[in-house]
Amino acid sequence: MLRPALLAFALLLQPAPVRFPTVTSANLEGRELTLPRDFAGTRNLVFVAFLREQQADVDTWIPATKQLMSKTPGLEYYEFPTIKPMVGAMRWMINRGMKAGIPDKGARERKIGR
Repeated sequence: MLRPALLAFALLLQPAPVRFPTVTSANLEGRELTLPRDFAGTRNLVFVAFLREQQADVDTWIPATKQLMSKTPGLEYYEFPTIKPMVGAMRWMINRGMKAGIPDKGARERKIGR
């Protein structure tokens, strides 16, 4: 009888579920989003590149993610390239450069951040 009691006690000590923080930003197409509310999928995969060189790592995951999406209804993915705080004009130039470098509209809609 001790084991079920320990299991019940362990379940009570479980931390609260981790939730995605509320973030308001725009994608590279200019659509304003408040996340997680505006996530399109029932399941959403989020890639965050904290450093510029990490974007190459994220890029290696996209083909497998797209393949998984074709087999998993309701799965969507998003990319959040983080950019250090900077003056609005510099951020605008960087976002324009990213947008120009991504010919696929769907990919621009999945890339979020200002």
